[in-house]
Amino acid sequence: MSVRFSGSQRIRWKGIAAAAVLAAQVAAQVVATPAAQAKEGDELLNTKVFFPHTNSYFELADGVPAGTPKGDLWRVSFNWGDAKKEATHRFHKGIQGRLAIVRDRETHEFLRKTFNTTGATWIGLRYMCSVKRLLWVDGEFYKRRDFSAWSRVWNVAGTDRLNNPHRSTCKGGVGDYLPIHYWAATFRWNANGYKKRYHRFFVEYPVEGQAPPEGEEKADAEGAAKAVDADAPAESSADTGDKKE
Repeated sequence: MSVRFSGSQRIRWKGIAAAAVLAAQVAAQVVATPAAQAKEGDELLNTKVFFPHTNSYFELADGVPAGTPKGDLWRVSFNWGDAKKEATHRFHKGIQGRLAIVRDRETHEFLRKTFNTTGATWIGLRYMCSVKRLLWVDGEFYKRRDFSAWSRVWNVAGTDRLNNPHRSTCKGGVGDYLPIHYWAATFRWNANGYKKRYHRFFVEYPVEGQAPPEGEEKADAEGAAKAVDADAPAESSADTGDKKE
């Protein structure tokens, strides 16, 4: 038995079919983006996400083995030097990692909104006490007008406690430095002691001019580039390449 539809019914069914195809395409795009797999506000750990703005993959690395007892967490945490070394031992699609470089607000907002870190997190920047300048892990010095995301007090020592009076200071000697990390609560930079240990660090895998592998998941570059919240904290007075002890 055959069923015949009127002209208006055929148009309506074509519209329903087109809507179904569009819905399937949108669902496929969502599944293809790692950041979209986590619910908003969830932390995204040990997952590489490509950011077209810098032509790099980024990862929020957590070196704590699953099932580690709470009392042993300090044993598997990283000071900045440990994190720097661990980052260079990581590879993604043949690309060697490094502690992440955050040279602009777009990258800063991408890291904040993509990974939602819940703990203090190292980045690839440190204050070199001997020359009183900030140095990125790629060997470039921070310049006065470069982007920064300093906390109101730029060198709180230890934990991010309200009215914490302790400050990180240079001790003197060759190789003395203050490493930089993000506070989780404010997602602002802080210079801490070089012996301070944390579990998380941002790793960057720079493609360096190579096209990303075809089919690789990509972050939404346009959305990340515009992701500057109206309520984001203002730049700190520590926004300078020359710090004072």
